[in-house]
Amino acid sequence: MINACYLLFTDGGRRTYTGATHDPDRRLRQHNRELVGGASATAGKTWSRALYVHGFPDWTATLQFEWMWKRKSRAYHGLSGKIRGLLELLESGKSTSSSAPFCTYVGGRAYIDVAEAHLNYLGKIESFRRLLFACGLSPQTLTTSFPYAFKHLSSSSSKMSSSIIS
Repeated sequence: MINACYLLFTDGGRRTYTGATHDPDRRLRQHNRELVGGASATAGKTWSRALYVHGFPDWTATLQFEWMWKRKSRAYHGLSGKIRGLLELLESGKSTSSSAPFCTYVGGRAYIDVAEAHLNYLGKIESFRRLLFACGLSPQTLTTSFPYAFKHLSSSSSKMSSSIIS
């Protein structure tokens, strides 16, 4: 069991859903109505998971991350917008004013797991390529799970990575 925030998409990335869970695979099955318990907002569609972030120290930190991810993504649309909101959140250094900085997480990092079936599709999205670049990766070297050093983006290098977003 892990603490994770996940990003689902459908309709070619136009519709998205962000949530928090202890079991990303089970939660996806719930959203797709294979199991009971999916959110009513996801009813009637087949959802795919783009990615999930895990490595949070506790459930409270997970919920704070989810809350702020949704708020950072409000101004943007679709899958690209949710990934852009994620990148902005990671660059901020912490989820909320009362949360622990990302650099204090175990090992100073968390992990982003990308659905292998969607690597090629995600690689075509500019905000995803920016996220990879901020992590020091390229689409050619990407594996399905990569460490994301939150401390890296919240330190002096945040000026470099924020210039990528503009």
